[in-house]
Formats: sequence, structure tokens, C-alpha cells
Amino acid sequence: MHSTDFDAVFSRLQNLVADLNIQAQMYDDLFSLPENALVFNEAAGNFFKHLRWFLQQLIFGSISRLLDPPETCGHENLSLRGILDYEQVDPIRNKLAHCLSQIESAWVPGVKVWRNKILSHNDLATLLQKSPLPEIEIEVMLKLVDGITQFVRQIERDLFYKNVSYKIKIDAWVPRLIRCLKRGIEAASGDV
Repeated sequence: MHSTDFDAVFSRLQNLVADLNIQAQMYDDLFSLPENALVFNEAAGNFFKHLRWFLQQLIFGSISRLLDPPETCGHENLSLRGILDYEQVDPIRNKLAHCLSQIESAWVPGVKVWRNKILSHNDLATLLQKSPLPEIEIEVMLKLVDGITQFVRQIERDLFYKNVSYKIKIDAWVPRLIRCLKRGIEAASGDV
């Protein structure tokens, strides 16, 4: 028996998943095209390298918190596994558990390692570069975000009869950014 109302918890979960989708969309828009990296490196390489690192850590942390156990140190977590404990999901618990199992199998070999070695702890062997972190492709990160999103959408469809899309398209902001950066590069080189 939970002390918190399911509707309030689920509403907050929807907000967290919307935020995660925005973070992932920003990362994908900025860093999935190799030609963007060329402009970023020329305009402000160090800045964009750090921005990529910060966004990646933010996304990995958001994913990992949503995959937390239902409780840590006597405190309830808002996590997908915790949602499974609510009686409201009884009719679809097996579907959700299967979905969660697939998400966790993709999370464990990569993002979970990052969480345990860098995001939650300062693992000395990792920081001394004796134990490298696994490479995580954008596609794997986006697959995790999509899996988490589908988990929430399953609840929305089956329990609330809603079909919510969490895909957010921010129109043309990266091409505008690239054009501005290119103009700045040209101006700095005296070609304007």
C-alpha cells in the first residue's frame, strides 16, 4: 500500500518523461549529424564538447533514476519499478513488467555502468582511466528513452484511454544555430 495517490505520482512521472524526451531531442538534434561537429569544433570546440558531456550525463542520470528500485534507504522513489507496485496497474502489470525487463536489459551494460562509475560515484579506477567506460551510441540512448516513453504510454492507453506523444520537434533551431556559428567563424577569419 502506497502512501501517495497514484494519479499524482503518474502525473509527475509523465512530466519527468516529457523532460527526458526534451533532453534527448536536444542531444539528438545537436550531435547526431557529423557535419554539425565540424562547425561546433571550429566555432567553440571546448564549449560544445562540454555541452555534449553535460547533456549526456543529464540524460543518463534521468534514465537511471527512472530505473531505480521502488525504495532506497527507506525512502520511496518515483521509478518505473515502483509504478508496478500500484494496484491501479494490476490489469497491465505483466505487459509493463515485460517492457521494463527489455529497458533494463539495454540499460545494464552501458548507462548503468556510467551511473555507478561516474554519475553516482567518483570511481577511482575510471577517473584514473584504468577502467574505461563503455561507449554508448546515440541510438542506444534514444532506444532507452523510447522504451521508458512506451512504458508510460502503455499506462496512458490502457488505463486512461489517452494517446500522448512525447516526441517534441523543435523546428529548425539547430540549422539556425549552425548558420549563426558559420557567420561568426567567417567574421572572425575576416571573410565577411
